[in-house]
Amino acid sequence: MHHHLFLMLATACLARADDHGGVTWSPKANEVIDLTHHLHPDTPVFPGAQGFNYTRIRRGPWVYGAGWLEDNDICGSDLMGTSLLAPARWAQNRWYINEIPPHRFFGPVVKVDVSMKVENNSNYNLMLSDLKSWESQHGRIPDNAIILVQTGWSKHYGNKTAYFGTDAASFLINGEPTTNHPGISDEAAMWLAENTTVYGVGIDSPGIGPSSSYTASTSLHKRNIYTIVGAVNLHKVPAKGYSLAALPMNVENGTASLVRLLAFRTAKLSPKPEDTVDLTYALNNDTVMWVGREPFQLFSVYKGPLIIGNNNLWFEKNAFCGPEHMGTHLDAPAHFIKDSWRIHQIPPHGLIGPAVRIDIDQKAVNDPDAVLTVEEIKAWERENGRIPENAIVFLYTGWGEYVNNYTAYLGTDNHENFH
Repeated sequence: MHHHLFLMLATACLARADDHGGVTWSPKANEVIDLTHHLHPDTPVFPGAQGFNYTRIRRGPWVYGAGWLEDNDICGSDLMGTSLLAPARWAQNRWYINEIPPHRFFGPVVKVDVSMKVENNSNYNLMLSDLKSWESQHGRIPDNAIILVQTGWSKHYGNKTAYFGTDAASFLINGEPTTNHPGISDEAAMWLAENTTVYGVGIDSPGIGPSSSYTASTSLHKRNIYTIVGAVNLHKVPAKGYSLAALPMNVENGTASLVRLLAFRTAKLSPKPEDTVDLTYALNNDTVMWVGREPFQLFSVYKGPLIIGNNNLWFEKNAFCGPEHMGTHLDAPAHFIKDSWRIHQIPPHGLIGPAVRIDIDQKAVNDPDAVLTVEEIKAWERENGRIPENAIVFLYTGWGEYVNNYTAYLGTDNHENFH
């Protein structure tokens, strides 16, 4: 079994890192920049949208495991904090989150800094001349790039009125946006859509904009180019030379999703489709949950034509609720160990490393309670060599065969009580 680069972000994905032969790349702390805002109950959301809600279900002693359990439920708008907007958001019959080919979540960074212009005009929109200026300094925008527009607007993130440029209770009043923030001009968006092969376009303000019309996203989304909003720390990323991983929560028919956004200094990530394996199940309203827990629910908030000013656009948005532990997910150490790291405290370079797969599927066929033993780990090392430092180990049981069958997957008919 070869070791491949594993990125364990909002979703799980295997990708080949070109500069490291796809083998044992394990970045140091100073080689990864986290471009993601923390989610919390005061996370700013668009006027009129559902805010982020965090409900503590349990935090205390437990009779199983190490004697401790922390568990929560989360709800909110599909667009909050740092988010990725699928092409289906602003363009009809385009990709939803779960339909975006996973290799497109990786690519070389092109960062365009317009922060000085925003200082003089808070509604400044990236112009085609800004893109041409970048190319004159750094060369042609590379194939399959991800554009990041640095406006400096993330400094307002803690102040909702300043971040959205309004204290209005609604996003639209009489068909006109109430928001004021930097974005991307229609001309620049159209040029990117027609003259480059970019996978995505991101910004550190709340929207691609322009905030007077929100039409730029339509040009990009019609070409199946996703967009990213609410980035942070773009001042730490150079104009070129870095790579990006933008992995969203995998939501079936999702038009936007929380995303973990990481930039890498050393690895050149631009994988082909065959270099990337998606290890996640798409969340939907039938996803099997732990015994006694509420189901994941995706609620349609709006779907259909939307008139903004003189523009007749397509728009689709959702909200969601569910347990933290749903579908393919990451358990922070604090889930079972008191006073240990929670999700936001895990160093971002610790989410990436060489992947190791150990198989016990044949044993699990005859024993649904099969567990991995030390001897099986040693047998793996005798065949494949020592487990690399900072690896992420996967146990393959074959149990995914039952993921849509509650009784078989959890091994019980009980829907009410875990114990």
